[in-house]
Amino acid sequence: MTWADWDPRGRLLVATSDGKLQILDVDREGLDVRWERDISAKAGRGPAPESARRW
Repeated sequence: MTWADWDPRGRLLVATSDGKLQILDVDREGLDVRWERDISAKAGRGPAPESARRW
């Protein structure tokens, strides 16, 4: 876990070191992942598209 904070609804918002964003429910039983998104994708290598080469 790289970062965590509580949201107004009492859920734990987490950013993991392997590039995931998660919303966790916390109770006496432990943590339950309610939502998860992997944002660890890396940009492809290669030349920039023409539209990105000029201002």
